[in-house]
Amino acid sequence: MHSGSSPTEVGPKGRPGWSREAIIEAARRLFLQRGFGFVSMDDLGKTAGVARRMLSTCVKIMYLRQVHLL
Repeated sequence: MHSGSSPTEVGPKGRPGWSREAIIEAARRLFLQRGFGFVSMDDLGKTAGVARRMLSTCVKIMYLRQVHLL
């Protein structure tokens, strides 16, 4: 994990409210329960408490941060 991340980060356009850790934990839990191929973005968003559209944006941001750090 990036040392500068906090539990609640600022999302796109400076809007607070999404939590990287909440998304990762929800994904981990759902993937273990159902299997990767049986979890939708809607399922993940509901479990993480994030709207589907925001979730898609958050996942893209997390991915781009990881690629940039490599």
